[in-house]
Amino acid sequence: LLLGLFFSLCIIVKSELAFQVVFILFIFFNLLISKQVKWISAGYFLAGVIPGIVLRLVNDFIKYGTLHAGELGMFNIKNWYFLEQFFSPYRGFFYTSPIFYICLLGLVFSLKCLLKNNNLSEEKNLRDRFLVILSSYLVIKLFVLSFRFAWGGGTPGARILSTEFLIFVLLFARAFQVKRYLRPVLIVCAAVLISWNLIMIYEYKAGIDLQNILHPPVLSIRMQELINILR
Repeated sequence: LLLGLFFSLCIIVKSELAFQVVFILFIFFNLLISKQVKWISAGYFLAGVIPGIVLRLVNDFIKYGTLHAGELGMFNIKNWYFLEQFFSPYRGFFYTSPIFYICLLGLVFSLKCLLKNNNLSEEKNLRDRFLVILSSYLVIKLFVLSFRFAWGGGTPGARILSTEFLIFVLLFARAFQVKRYLRPVLIVCAAVLISWNLIMIYEYKAGIDLQNILHPPVLSIRMQELINILR
């Protein structure tokens, strides 16, 4: 009951945390299979969640005059903006924050090691399984979000994924678990990708991001923007 209440409060504070229910279900069914909990525990959990959800609905009604749960509008399946969400030059996740490509590389490495099953140590095998499980949750969230192209309040980059920051850190670190001579290459690539992200944020702050999408400036002008940021 208390866990359900805590989870509902988390959703009130940050709606995207609702996706964490994926982990809760995973843990619950594992405990259920091992007979450490009973089905009635799910009822107690739901009883704790309901008050928070009701308060959220009341808050939305006061703010908007209708009973809608804000971000739950993402479950509108009439439109799907998967490619736009990731690759649109207008604040697409991978366009404005290309450092995600390094994180994606980390996921590819983990999947490759698990599929090859090349006699990894138990520690490394557990590491990759853990990362794949975390990433599976992340993929589910991104898929659902793609039905509304969530910019996170119109900000550049994937602010709506801020609750998954630690997952991206782990995937980023995993990408560097390669042969030593390849690491400098990855460091240079990461520096370039981060620099591009800084430029995107600068253009957003300056109010010229849409203008530069419609009429892209030459690279030298954007490099000057980066210099201005670093000053």
